[in-house]
Amino acid sequence: MDVEQVQDYFTFSFPLEIRMGDDIEKTFTLDVEGKKTIFEIPMKEAPKSLTIDPDTWLLFEEKN
Repeated sequence: MDVEQVQDYFTFSFPLEIRMGDDIEKTFTLDVEGKKTIFEIPMKEAPKSLTIDPDTWLLFEEKN
């Protein structure tokens, strides 16, 4: 997963929660730093659900 900050002047460092799951949901906290951050979460197969910032702590626009 790639996280890119598109604002013009400065970037933020912040924790980003990702919730994914099949029958059991699991939440990961990823540390975002800099203009673009790339994360790899090893999995056997793609999860059935993926929620970015499930508790709505951040102000952002999600793009697929």
